[in-house]
Amino acid sequence: MNFRIPNPGLPQRSDADLCAMLRGERDAAERAFKELYRRYASRIHAYCYKILSNKEEAEDVFQETFVKFYTSAQQEREMTNVAGYLFRIARNLSLNRIRDRSDLDTLEGIEIAGTPDRSLENSELLGLIASAVELLDLEFREAFVLREYENMPYEEIADLLDISVSNAKSRVFRARQKIKKLLAPNIRELR
Repeated sequence: MNFRIPNPGLPQRSDADLCAMLRGERDAAERAFKELYRRYASRIHAYCYKILSNKEEAEDVFQETFVKFYTSAQQEREMTNVAGYLFRIARNLSLNRIRDRSDLDTLEGIEIAGTPDRSLENSELLGLIASAVELLDLEFREAFVLREYENMPYEEIADLLDISVSNAKSRVFRARQKIKKLLAPNIRELR
């Protein structure tokens, strides 16, 4: 998916300025939205996919995130942290989607272990890591994805997930430990 939309003259504008433009005339609002989309679409899409682990669901939630953002931004409200706001929308929609799934328990019995070839390539190892991330409980997966894939500071993770900073650090640590445990049999095979 290509998220790059040329938008001359707007890349130097702040997010707050662009949000203000969303409440203006239609042409300016569309150009401002395109610029905000260009800035954040790839990150939001990646987040949705990593949380939902399903391409179609991630695509639906991703699109709905930007629709809700556009609708909300057109109301009289000041937005100072657009990235945080987009992640919060994506998170809430993802959680709703997960809650509505009927197959929540199907991941319980899956294990990563197997007999990997001695010459595992980076792409295969990354695939194993992605599989391990999918097996994490949602609370740990969210914190891990935000920290490791989005490079989000613990303070922002805590704010987004409505938890303490120490709890955010703990969730990321526990996620890393769980991933190491899941990957241990495969890593031993590589040695």
